Amino acid sequence: MASPIPILCRNNAGTGFLLTDVEDVWLVTCVHLLSGMKETPLIDTIFTGAEIRIVQTSSVIPLFLNNQQRFSVVINKTTGNLVDAIAIKLQPHEVTGLTSFNMFEIDSIKTTKVGETVTVSGFPGLGKNLGSGINAFEPVVVQYQVDNVQGLSIRLSTPGAVGLSGGPVVSELGLVGIMHGDVGDSATMTNALAISLDVVGEQLLR
Repeated sequence: MASPIPILCRNNAGTGFLLTDVEDVWLVTCVHLLSGMKETPLIDTIFTGAEIRIVQTSSVIPLFLNNQQRFSVVINKTTGNLVDAIAIKLQPHEVTGLTSFNMFEIDSIKTTKVGETVTVSGFPGLGKNLGSGINAFEPVVVQYQVDNVQGLSIRLSTPGAVGLSGGPVVSELGLVGIMHGDVGDSATMTNALAISLDVVGEQLLR
């Protein structure tokens, strides 16, 4: 199974993971790690000059190559804002530098239902230790029950954690979604939220 990847985007620490259809490989994470906003509007300049740094490696993934956009996002038709997920198509040399993390296959994406047990893996301690010289973290794995599924949103049974954003949400059947937030705020989290890859994956991975 693929491992979560510790990432840093504009001083926001979080998690990413790799998805592949055999021909292409994408690094998937959350838009809010780049925008710094809980709800990100569709403004192109938000991504200008942005890059994703892979913690503890020399890998830096820019969102543009030769001024050409190489990432995909999805517009939430209900809110008009961006769905909190981004997929960056990687170059072969970038994939080589990340092979130790392994990859999820697109065919492993599954739907989920209320009551199902899922696990989320990521780096909730990363942000707290960025300035301390401690950068080596084992990923934390948290187990949840699916509390509600509505459209592209999956609500989980217990609170999330800062740093888990962008982490893969996995059930016994396969990859379910992307961890991205909480019903509450950062001070009073109540129920973690994930984005269903079964709903948005086809638009995101293009």
